[in-house]
Amino acid sequence: MNKFFKNLKTIFELLFKKSFFWSFTMIVTYLIQVAVSFLYVYSIDNFFQSIYKNYSIDNGKILYPFLFFAVVVLLKHITDGINVFTINSFNKKIMSETKLTIIDKMNRFKYNNFEDVDKLNFIDSVKNVRMDSILIFYLSMFFYYIPYSIFLIFYLYNINYFVGITSIFLLLPILFSKIFQIKYSSHFEKNIVNVRRKSQMFMNYFFEIDTLRDIKSFCSEEYFIDLYKSYNEDYIDKKYKFQKKTLNMEIVFKGLVSVIFAVLLYILVKLTLLKYINAATFSSSLVIISELVSSSVSLIIYDSVLLLENYAPFKNYFKFYNDEVDFDYISNNTEDSEIISFSDVFFKYKNSDEEVIKNMSFCVNKGEKVAIIGKNGSGKSSLLKLLLGMYEETSGDIQMIKNNSVVFQDYCRYKLNLKENIIISDTKSDFDSNRFDDAFEITELSKKFEDIDVELSKEFSGVSPSGGTWNNISIARCIYKDADIYFMDEPMANFDSIKEKEIFDKLIKYFDDKTVIFITHNLGIVKKFDKIILIDSGEIKAIGNHKFLFENCDLYKSLFETQKNMYK
Repeated sequence: MNKFFKNLKTIFELLFKKSFFWSFTMIVTYLIQVAVSFLYVYSIDNFFQSIYKNYSIDNGKILYPFLFFAVVVLLKHITDGINVFTINSFNKKIMSETKLTIIDKMNRFKYNNFEDVDKLNFIDSVKNVRMDSILIFYLSMFFYYIPYSIFLIFYLYNINYFVGITSIFLLLPILFSKIFQIKYSSHFEKNIVNVRRKSQMFMNYFFEIDTLRDIKSFCSEEYFIDLYKSYNEDYIDKKYKFQKKTLNMEIVFKGLVSVIFAVLLYILVKLTLLKYINAATFSSSLVIISELVSSSVSLIIYDSVLLLENYAPFKNYFKFYNDEVDFDYISNNTEDSEIISFSDVFFKYKNSDEEVIKNMSFCVNKGEKVAIIGKNGSGKSSLLKLLLGMYEETSGDIQMIKNNSVVFQDYCRYKLNLKENIIISDTKSDFDSNRFDDAFEITELSKKFEDIDVELSKEFSGVSPSGGTWNNISIARCIYKDADIYFMDEPMANFDSIKEKEIFDKLIKYFDDKTVIFITHNLGIVKKFDKIILIDSGEIKAIGNHKFLFENCDLYKSLFETQKNMYK
């Protein structure tokens, strides 16, 4: 029960935090609908009674109730129309705010959350929630269906206490249907979320230019279509079974409503024949009971469909919103430092016993240029993510510099214009034309583009830059930010050796007083670094400048000579 009230509190918190105006408008609209529905029931009863007592249409005692009934019917249609408009406006606002809430919270997640399958499934469930439908269901339940149903039952009770009491049983199928269907809905979401993610992923491959290019190049369309069909058919099959089961439940509970309606009809006929009620009361009671049945069936069949499909995601959203899920969040308490320091650092991935970083200790002083080198799989990428705070050490101590800028080896290609693609590294500051010009010149983008507002996507009537040009853009993006330290992970992997040397020399000159950590396989450029850290199998094998390592470290000398011989 405590959980129910906690969830209820969260619902109204969401309603009034995310869209106070439209939530308040929705409640007022529902209450007006209830009031008009009250008048509708009263006007029907009043009209039937006037007909029963007066047989001439010329008699004002019939005409006035008829006109009153006609006006109420018109009002009912008007309020229904207003309600539809309000719901549509509410939907747009709530869906937008829901997505923003999810994005804001995910922005505080640590990187490792996005490498955990269970957490990714949970996020996908939350992401697919139709919050508008759920909130509208609860609003309509509390401010329309429940008040209206209570009014109808009391109205019937005043006509005949036995009819009123029996009519309560029309609402019981709703309660039982929700209990069974919601329980099944939660189980369904757990079974379907991974299949849905896979199905969406394979579908998206056909709408992304990069993946579509590869698919067409390898003539693998049929292969990916088959993969999509396989997962999609599995998804549809699971969803069909879910809908079939819920439909069977709906048929059973709708049948119960029909049986109770038949019992009420029998009671009304019996009361009329025994002259406990007149024909007018019989007619109005029949209309009122039909309204109650219509309201019950609407709640069971129509409004509950979206509730059932969204209940499990909605329940997950509750946990997500109230921080009840074991996500790792970025700490705001991490101390900033003027240096980078690793002290006896160990690191291993979740669900793995193997240490990928083993007992690492080193220091990077302000203004130093440091190269990190090593074979493939030696731990360079894991080390970089630790340096950036994307991973948390298993043990040991790390001091880091918060204000950093980075070039990843697998940099992003945003479908924005050229200027936006560069300045997104520092969106919290005003546009700095000097820094932009420096980044533009160093990366030689000025030789390739005259218009910095050109769209970098043919999908939006722009251009499609080459891999090398995108590489230039990623470096310019890193340079543009006025950071205390710059991380560069194989930043010139797409350049030829001549272009690499040209850009590298410009970077070293530009970063004269800046701290730089450079991950590279090219040992030809490491001579210019103050310090070289050689790692192998997750361990530091040697630290020093080129001269020191060449003379004192056999592994470094072997790597250097091997690479040198490749160019002979």
